[in-house]
Amino acid sequence: MALTAGPGRRRRRAWQVAGAAAAAALACGCLTVDDRTLTVKPSPIDISNFENVALQPADPRFDAWQYAAYNSDAPTVIAAVVSPGFNSGWCLSIDWQVTDAPDGALNYPGVLLRTAINGSIDLNPYESVVFAHRYQNTGTCMALQNVIVRFLCRQVQFGFEKYVPVSYVWQMLSINFADLEEVPYLRQMLLDTQQDVPTKEACLAVVDEVQFLAQGDLQDGQCSSGELQLDDISIR
Repeated sequence: MALTAGPGRRRRRAWQVAGAAAAAALACGCLTVDDRTLTVKPSPIDISNFENVALQPADPRFDAWQYAAYNSDAPTVIAAVVSPGFNSGWCLSIDWQVTDAPDGALNYPGVLLRTAINGSIDLNPYESVVFAHRYQNTGTCMALQNVIVRFLCRQVQFGFEKYVPVSYVWQMLSINFADLEEVPYLRQMLLDTQQDVPTKEACLAVVDEVQFLAQGDLQDGQCSSGELQLDDISIR
């Protein structure tokens, strides 16, 4: 009667063959090793979707949204959570009129929405800021052309920003951090005081404020007005 190998002996034999094959592959250099680094992306930071019908962001690390006008002669500005939003119930709205005072100089008036961060957040592991926006021109003043998205890092006295064209219909935008540019006046202030200009990585490591600015390209005596709505603001 013929003898057959049992299941245990067959498994051992299979492992021996596989081990021998692997050893042979290594000896002849036929086996390639994948040495790529696996990078795990962090969870998104959902700053605000305004469905809580409040100026307080959903992420508790961020303070309530604040608004202000700057460099304007007799400005009017108001911000509130309004309905509807971008495919949702609510969004953040800022309505304004600002004027470059007729004084023979350019004053660069505008309005801003800002949320400060308790301490700071390292945004280097992230790639972009994402948000929905819509602009409506109200009144007879100059229409807004761009929204400025700005990240401040006061620990290193600097900031980075990006100009994006406004949309008259709801539009979702994603701004890659690689496309952020230095805030010109902050760079000049550092140069004037003979201080080093921080790298983007150094600034993004200690971000302590996020801003959205509406600043028209006005001539002396001109005014700018409108309503800017924001929704679904996040870092990804």
